[in-house]
Amino acid sequence: MSELHEVVDAVRQQQADDWRRFLEVRSSEMRPGAKLLTGFTARTATDSGWEWLLGELWSTVGDMGREGLFSMEEQCRITIPIGFRSIEDVQAPLKESGHFADLVVERIEILKVADPCWDDFQRTGDRLSFARRHADMTQAWAGPTIGRLIDPARNRTRLVDELFARFVQRLAANPRKHEPYMAVALLTKAP
Repeated sequence: MSELHEVVDAVRQQQADDWRRFLEVRSSEMRPGAKLLTGFTARTATDSGWEWLLGELWSTVGDMGREGLFSMEEQCRITIPIGFRSIEDVQAPLKESGHFADLVVERIEILKVADPCWDDFQRTGDRLSFARRHADMTQAWAGPTIGRLIDPARNRTRLVDELFARFVQRLAANPRKHEPYMAVALLTKAP
């Protein structure tokens, strides 16, 4: 098995373990009849909907590496802290009996999420505003993790700001509708 397959398998196993543990802990906090609604990044058999946005972010990291702004070690460490789950991944602990840890499935589905910036872009044609909105949202959830992966002896804040400023330019040059998939699970604590 290749090293990449080993890493992918390890991530999937960790996600499965984390999901089971999350359900167990949340169930222990809930009263009978209480509802638990969860949502997280997902994928279909063919895509996740994140290919354009995260592809442009990774291309920006690569550009900065080629220019010597990120070391090869930093580029190898930089990761986006999300994993895409399939509907089967979400259903796994609940599949056989329809319940797990006293939680009963009401609904589990994969949804395509509308791009919150696209309608404004279609109306205004403002590429830069469209790009900034997407970059700001992405920086809010990915920026802190990326910053921690940069050598602490360097100016992390400046490098993260530079990364996302360049990311804005990449998105503005080629705006696309970003419609990612999300997994949604609604569960009820059994009486």
